[in-house]
Amino acid sequence: LWRWHWLRVGVRTQIFGFSTVLLVFITGVASIGVFALGLTITLSIILELATGVQGPLATLLDPLGAAIAGAVVGALVFVYHLRIVGGRSAGVRAATSLATAGVSLAVAATGFGVTVNALLATASTPLLSGDIRSLLLAGLSALLVGGALWWVTWRPREASQPQRVETPGRRIFLVIIFGLSALVALITLLVIGFQLFSFLLDAGSGESFVESSRQALGLLTATVLVAAYHFTIWRKDRADDVTTQSAPRIARVTLVTSGDNAELVDAVRAATGAKVTILQRAEPVTREPDVAAAVTALEGVEAAHVLVVAGAKGKVAVIPLTA
Repeated sequence: LWRWHWLRVGVRTQIFGFSTVLLVFITGVASIGVFALGLTITLSIILELATGVQGPLATLLDPLGAAIAGAVVGALVFVYHLRIVGGRSAGVRAATSLATAGVSLAVAATGFGVTVNALLATASTPLLSGDIRSLLLAGLSALLVGGALWWVTWRPREASQPQRVETPGRRIFLVIIFGLSALVALITLLVIGFQLFSFLLDAGSGESFVESSRQALGLLTATVLVAAYHFTIWRKDRADDVTTQSAPRIARVTLVTSGDNAELVDAVRAATGAKVTILQRAEPVTREPDVAAAVTALEGVEAAHVLVVAGAKGKVAVIPLTA
């Protein structure tokens, strides 16, 4: 079914509408999520074996096969679709990179929260207790896998470089991550407050406040760190103001072309600052115009909507539209 739709029907060559959203989701969210989950479970089992098995070996190794399969399949799907993304526009490449960084960050933050939860549990339970040790190793595994993927995709050492700041959709990504993290942290803080009042009013229950609130405390710590970091980056981007955006002379461009010409789309978008919509011809033409010819034809044109037809023999037709 996939081969029929992807190759025979031609979904692979579609570069507009929902097909682009689906490509970003498969590459930047689904495949990398399956890979990270499978690798996390595999690493957790390896750490369990390295530190000594305290339960039946068959039970510990039961999820290993599915975890390895998930990691391998997720990696294969990611690598294959990443090649497709590489030939698309800068916006698609940036959206995929940001989505990958977001998924990796979610895995790392989850692992950090679980690790804090397990460490807090040692205040009332010995560290070598089976359940607590398994929880700690699972948290460390998620933190290592998610942290490594996030470091590779986000590249924090280069996060404030001008070319990175100008990445399409970056500020929206920062606001979404900061907003969601702050919202979760606020809700978690309310839960901790409720648990504190419950503990004070029912001190004879025998359970300590840390023991009853360690899950919420771990989640709060992770979300506060995520929110603080991304808010700092967002403030720095605003302060640097590396781009002074003025009103574009062309608001929208509809480009009629024969194939998937990501270079032409990027050049038109860079030259006009406009939103570019692609319409593909039913039949290809001979010798489409090059990028320089298309950009030259748009010089001096001012309109809300412009139709650009990449014709045969290198000719370009530019038609200003009223709407």
